[in-house]
Formats: sequence, C-alpha cells, structure tokens
Amino acid sequence: MIDYIKLQVQNINVNKLLNNNKLDFKTEVSESTGVISTKKIATFHYCKITVYDSDIVIFQGSIHKLFNSVKRIKAPNYNKENYKGFNGNDFTLSNILEVKNVLCELFNCESKQMIFQNIEFGIKHNFYKKNWL
Repeated sequence: MIDYIKLQVQNINVNKLLNNNKLDFKTEVSESTGVISTKKIATFHYCKITVYDSDIVIFQGSIHKLFNSVKRIKAPNYNKENYKGFNGNDFTLSNILEVKNVLCELFNCESKQMIFQNIEFGIKHNFYKKNWL
C-alpha cells in the first residue's frame, strides 16, 4: 500500500494555485530577525503544499489520510481536538486513483506533471501467525 508521498508538480500555473480558494498559503516570518521566508505553505487534507519563489511546487503527505479526509472517513476513536487524520483502514488501488484525480484537479495538471521524489510503502502482514525466522 502507498501512503506517504512527496511530489514535485511541474509546469503548472502557480498564480492560479496560490489564488485557489481551497488553499490558505502562509509565509513564515522570523520573530528575531524579521526575515520573511521565500516559500509559501498551505495544508490540504493533512498534506502540505509548498511553493518556492522559484515557482517550484512540492506536495507531500499521506495520500491515505487525504483520501479519508476527502471522503469524510474518520478514525473510530475520533476526537476533534488534536486530530491528525486517519490511515488505519484499507487503502486500495482504486482509492489511489481517486487521489490522483483529486491532485490533478487541485493543481490543474495531468498526472505526468507530478514527479515522485519520495514514496512510502506500507505492508499489511501479521508476523505473529507465521514462523518467518
């Protein structure tokens, strides 16, 4: 199962992304020096979108949590306070394809414009049932 990913999104309209009303981009300012960061960061369904002043766009986070958030699937022990998303249920190939469509719509791009930089695979297996040593 794929969970965490990091993508570079290439050749998109960065101004359109920055003005997307689904996203609230923030810029960090150092309290001690007053230096303003050269990147803008927004969260989207427990994931992070970073736009650098060079127009490089990075998306990173758990696409499993993103899927559950989009579908409004919450953890069985959901507590609104300090909730960090849910990835404890099954996450199928068709779910991954739905996430791909969500990201293509969000970035107004084709999937070939999203270049993987990092991908995390999870394996569901009960090691206690087999003698694997």
